[in-house]
Order: sequence, then structure tokens, then C-alpha cells
Amino acid sequence: PPAVKVTRKDSQEGLETLLCQVHGFYPKEIDVTWRKDGKVRQEDVFRGVVCPNPDGTYYTWLSIEIDPKDRSRYLCHVEHDGVPDPLDVAVEDSGERLQGRALGAFVGWEEV
Repeated sequence: PPAVKVTRKDSQEGLETLLCQVHGFYPKEIDVTWRKDGKVRQEDVFRGVVCPNPDGTYYTWLSIEIDPKDRSRYLCHVEHDGVPDPLDVAVEDSGERLQGRALGAFVGWEEV
């Protein structure tokens, strides 16, 4: 089954970027979306391409720029054949933040 992790970092103009990383899934087909209050969000979303891992599984990522005060309303929603029910993952409570350059290190930006 896919492993899902959601982290955050400060962005421009008081906004925040949430990053959903999905690792270790097979087969390659996967559906990852951001949901706000249960509704799919497509504005301000960037999607990484699905890439292979050395072990034959796959990984991908999805980010969205949000107002920090709305953070608790967002979930990363993952549907995959490896799990019977969809996964909904919120940002980690640890307050873990990515370094500002970490998001730019990902390849395959594709605006949706």
C-alpha cells in the first residue's frame, strides 16, 4: 500500500504550501487529489509525475498553496488498488516544515 506524508512550508505573501508525498505503491496507477472540506481542489495545485523507485514500486507528489488559517480543512486524498478504502491524510501536527528550496528540488512540475 502507498505511504503518504503531508508536510508544509511558508510560501509567498503569507501563504503556505502543503506537500503530499506518496511512496512505495504498485501498480503505477494512482489518484491523488487535494480536498478542502471534502471537495476536490484544483486551483493552485502542482502535480509531480509518477516515477519508479529502484525496488519496482512508484512515488509521486502533489502540492497546493493555501491560506495557513485554512490548513486544518485540507486533506491529501489517495485512491489506489493497494488499499481497500481511500486514504485521507492531514498535515503532520509536529509542525515539520520543509526547507524553502526542497519543493524546487522535485522534477516534473505540472500545473492542473
